Order: sequence, then C-alpha cells, then structure tokens
Amino acid sequence: MASNLDTDKRTVPDFESWESPETRIRWERGLAIVAGMIGVVLTFFFVMSVLPFAASDEPAPLTGQATVRASVQGTAAPAAQATPAAATQAAQANQGAALPGTSRAIPNVRRAPDLTAQIVRQLSQGQKVDVIGRSTDNQWLQILNPDNRAEKLWVSADMLDVSGDPKTLPEAR
Repeated sequence: MASNLDTDKRTVPDFESWESPETRIRWERGLAIVAGMIGVVLTFFFVMSVLPFAASDEPAPLTGQATVRASVQGTAAPAAQATPAAATQAAQANQGAALPGTSRAIPNVRRAPDLTAQIVRQLSQGQKVDVIGRSTDNQWLQILNPDNRAEKLWVSADMLDVSGDPKTLPEAR
C-alpha cells in the first residue's frame, strides 16, 4: 500500500486493449444468431409468397350481381336454383360450354388426369384458359390447350380458379 501512496498514478484502463478474445467471440456468435433469425424470417415470407394457397371450402357469398348477369344472358343463375333437378338441367345446359379459368400459380399441364402423365407445358400465373370438362373425382379439370385449341389437356383442379361451378362441367375421360 505504501508504494501506491508514493505514486500518484492512478490505473486507467487501456481502451485499445479493452476487448478480449472472449468478448470478440461472444459478439460474433451474437451477430451470427441475429443474422440467422433474420434469414429464417425472410425465408418464411419468401416461401409464403411463392406457394399457392388452397381454395376455401366455404362457398362465396351470394350477391345480386350474379343473378342480374345471368338474367341478362338469358339463362338461370346456378346459385338461384334450389332443386336437384334444376341443377341437373343446368349441367345438361352447360354441356359443351366452356367455363373461363385462371391459373393460380404455375401449374403443369398434362396429357391425362394423373400425376404420372406426361407434362406437356406449364401455364403462367394468371393465364386465362377455357375449362371444358372434369374428372370423375373432380380432382382434375380438362382445358383447351392455349396454343392449339383442338388439343385437350388436364390441370389439377386446385391450381385453377374457375368462374362458375366446375361440377356442372361434363365428365371427361
């Protein structure tokens, strides 16, 4: 103690050597953790923006516009029909008529209604197609090839938004 009293020098920390190797490792590890968490969040948002969403099983609410539009065209609106016989008549009336469809994402277009069938092409997102038929299990929709309208191809039903009820389309084989 006497030696400390003899010298009026106070021990001041040296700020240039303040950082030890341990603190550098802790900072690098903390930055790596924060960067990883940011990467996970960005990946989540990217995946959610790219993946298509399944359609809701709830029917769309009825509006007066569908009835007005159908009465202008001279046909009864399918939503206004209450009896099964009327639905059957609407399906028969719709026989041969194409429903407009829009692709949800970038679906594969196949030669047959099967995941193992040959892929002919892909539709672009939002591309308009004419839907002319459906599979017996309603999992596939038959469309006219946009490049060659004489050719009939198949797309998974969950990849197309169809204007109207696809169940009124004829069953295609």
